[in-house]
Amino acid sequence: MSTRKKRSGGSKARREIRQQSTKNQVVQPGQEGGTYHPLTDSEIEQIHRTALDVLEKIGIGDPLPEILDHTLPKGCVLGDDNRLKFPKSLVEDLIDIAPKEHMIYGADPKYDYSVTGKKMYLSTSGEPISIFDYKTQSYRPTKIVDIYDAARLCDQLEHIH
Repeated sequence: MSTRKKRSGGSKARREIRQQSTKNQVVQPGQEGGTYHPLTDSEIEQIHRTALDVLEKIGIGDPLPEILDHTLPKGCVLGDDNRLKFPKSLVEDLIDIAPKEHMIYGADPKYDYSVTGKKMYLSTSGEPISIFDYKTQSYRPTKIVDIYDAARLCDQLEHIH
Protein backbone atom coordinates (compact mmCIF):
# COMPACT_ATOMS: atom_id res chain seq x y z
CA MET A 1 0.00 0.00 0.00
CA SER A 2 1.08 3.54 -0.72
CA THR A 3 1.61 6.00 2.15
CA ARG A 4 1.25 9.04 -0.10
CA LYS A 5 -1.58 11.40 0.74
CA LYS A 6 -4.18 12.14 -1.84
CA ARG A 7 -3.90 15.67 -3.25
CA SER A 8 -6.58 18.01 -1.98
CA GLY A 9 -7.40 19.77 -5.23
CA GLY A 10 -4.97 22.65 -5.39
CA SER A 11 -5.30 26.35 -4.77
CA LYS A 12 -8.63 26.66 -6.57
CA ALA A 13 -10.22 24.11 -4.24
CA ARG A 14 -8.75 25.85 -1.17
CA ARG A 15 -10.15 29.21 -2.32
CA GLU A 16 -13.59 27.68 -2.82
CA ILE A 17 -13.51 26.17 0.68
CA ARG A 18 -12.51 29.52 2.21
CA GLN A 19 -15.35 31.29 0.40
CA GLN A 20 -17.97 28.77 1.56
CA SER A 21 -17.93 29.79 5.21
CA THR A 22 -16.72 32.57 7.48
CA LYS A 23 -16.90 30.31 10.55
CA ASN A 24 -13.28 29.24 10.18
CA GLN A 25 -11.82 32.71 9.71
CA VAL A 26 -9.15 33.72 12.18
CA VAL A 27 -10.85 37.06 12.77
CA GLN A 28 -14.44 37.44 11.68
CA PRO A 29 -15.77 40.96 11.14
CA GLY A 30 -17.11 42.27 14.44
CA GLN A 31 -15.79 39.37 16.52
CA GLU A 32 -15.97 40.11 20.26
CA GLY A 33 -12.68 40.92 21.93
CA GLY A 34 -11.66 42.44 25.22
CA THR A 35 -10.50 39.35 27.05
CA TYR A 36 -6.76 40.06 26.85
CA HIS A 37 -5.71 42.30 29.74
CA PRO A 38 -1.91 42.74 29.87
CA LEU A 39 -2.19 45.68 32.31
CA THR A 40 -3.90 45.95 35.66
CA ASP A 41 -6.51 48.64 36.26
CA SER A 42 -4.04 50.57 38.43
CA GLU A 43 -1.40 50.44 35.65
CA ILE A 44 -3.93 51.77 33.15
CA GLU A 45 -4.88 54.55 35.57
CA GLN A 46 -1.19 55.41 36.06
CA ILE A 47 -0.69 55.70 32.28
CA HIS A 48 -3.80 57.89 32.03
CA ARG A 49 -2.64 60.21 34.84
CA THR A 50 0.85 60.46 33.31
CA ALA A 51 -0.58 61.34 29.89
CA LEU A 52 -2.68 64.08 31.48
CA ASP A 53 0.41 65.40 33.31
CA VAL A 54 2.44 65.45 30.09
CA LEU A 55 -0.28 67.34 28.21
CA GLU A 56 -0.66 69.86 31.06
CA LYS A 57 3.02 70.42 31.96
CA ILE A 58 4.90 69.75 28.70
CA GLY A 59 2.21 70.07 26.03
CA ILE A 60 2.95 69.93 22.32
CA GLY A 61 5.51 72.01 20.47
CA ASP A 62 4.97 74.33 17.52
CA PRO A 63 1.20 73.87 17.18
CA LEU A 64 -0.44 74.77 13.89
CA PRO A 65 -2.36 78.07 13.85
CA GLU A 66 -5.60 76.18 13.11
CA ILE A 67 -5.14 74.23 16.33
CA LEU A 68 -4.60 77.43 18.31
CA ASP A 69 -7.83 78.86 16.90
CA HIS A 70 -9.74 75.98 18.52
CA THR A 71 -7.77 75.31 21.69
CA LEU A 72 -6.93 78.72 23.16
CA PRO A 73 -10.60 79.76 23.53
CA LYS A 74 -11.22 76.46 25.37
CA GLY A 75 -8.60 77.18 28.04
CA CYS A 76 -5.34 75.86 26.61
CA VAL A 77 -2.23 77.96 27.20
CA LEU A 78 0.49 78.82 24.68
CA GLY A 79 3.76 79.31 26.56
CA ASP A 80 6.70 81.58 25.72
CA ASP A 81 8.44 78.44 24.46
CA ASN A 82 5.66 78.02 21.82
CA ARG A 83 4.34 74.90 23.55
CA LEU A 84 0.59 74.41 23.78
CA LYS A 85 -0.49 73.06 27.17
CA PHE A 86 -3.84 71.40 27.87
CA PRO A 87 -5.60 71.64 31.25
CA LYS A 88 -6.44 68.22 32.71
CA SER A 89 -10.09 69.15 33.13
CA LEU A 90 -10.40 70.05 29.43
CA VAL A 91 -8.85 66.75 28.30
CA GLU A 92 -11.11 64.76 30.64
CA ASP A 93 -14.19 66.67 29.44
CA LEU A 94 -13.27 65.94 25.81
CA ILE A 95 -12.79 62.25 26.59
CA ASP A 96 -16.23 62.18 28.21
CA ILE A 97 -17.98 63.68 25.17
CA ALA A 98 -15.96 61.79 22.54
CA PRO A 99 -18.10 59.49 20.36
CA LYS A 100 -18.18 55.92 21.62
CA GLU A 101 -18.58 54.54 18.11
CA HIS A 102 -17.90 55.58 14.53
CA MET A 103 -18.55 54.25 11.06
CA ILE A 104 -15.94 52.98 8.63
CA TYR A 105 -17.26 53.09 5.09
CA GLY A 106 -16.13 50.62 2.44
CA ALA A 107 -15.99 51.09 -1.31
CA ASP A 108 -18.97 48.72 -1.35
CA PRO A 109 -21.64 49.40 1.34
CA LYS A 110 -21.65 45.71 2.28
CA TYR A 111 -18.21 46.39 3.82
CA ASP A 112 -19.39 49.31 6.00
CA TYR A 113 -19.07 48.66 9.72
CA SER A 114 -19.55 50.42 13.02
CA VAL A 115 -16.60 50.45 15.41
CA THR A 116 -18.11 50.12 18.85
CA GLY A 117 -17.66 48.37 22.18
CA LYS A 118 -15.36 45.38 22.17
CA LYS A 119 -15.84 44.38 18.53
CA MET A 120 -12.63 43.79 16.58
CA TYR A 121 -11.86 44.63 12.97
CA LEU A 122 -8.70 44.59 10.90
CA SER A 123 -8.39 47.43 8.43
CA THR A 124 -5.84 49.63 6.75
CA SER A 125 -7.01 52.64 8.80
CA GLY A 126 -5.60 55.31 6.54
CA GLU A 127 -2.92 56.19 4.08
CA PRO A 128 0.80 56.68 4.66
CA ILE A 129 2.54 59.97 3.95
CA SER A 130 5.41 58.06 2.38
CA ILE A 131 5.61 54.58 0.94
CA PHE A 132 8.38 52.08 0.28
CA ASP A 133 8.93 51.70 -3.47
CA TYR A 134 10.04 48.13 -4.08
CA LYS A 135 11.49 49.03 -7.50
CA THR A 136 13.87 51.71 -6.19
CA GLN A 137 14.21 50.14 -2.72
CA SER A 138 13.64 53.54 -1.11
CA TYR A 139 10.85 55.62 0.42
CA ARG A 140 9.03 58.25 -1.63
CA PRO A 141 5.93 60.43 -1.19
CA THR A 142 2.69 58.49 -1.60
CA LYS A 143 0.81 58.97 -4.88
CA ILE A 144 -2.87 58.43 -5.59
CA VAL A 145 -2.03 55.26 -7.54
CA ASP A 146 -0.50 53.81 -4.34
CA ILE A 147 -3.79 54.31 -2.51
CA TYR A 148 -5.62 52.68 -5.42
CA ASP A 149 -3.20 49.72 -5.43
CA ALA A 150 -3.51 49.31 -1.65
CA ALA A 151 -7.31 49.30 -1.91
CA ARG A 152 -7.19 46.67 -4.66
CA LEU A 153 -4.85 44.53 -2.53
CA CYS A 154 -7.04 44.84 0.57
CA ASP A 155 -10.12 43.88 -1.42
CA GLN A 156 -8.47 40.49 -1.96
CA LEU A 157 -7.26 39.91 1.63
CA GLU A 158 -9.87 37.87 3.45
CA HIS A 159 -9.01 39.06 6.98
CA ILE A 160 -9.01 42.78 6.14
CA HIS A 161 -12.57 44.00 6.69
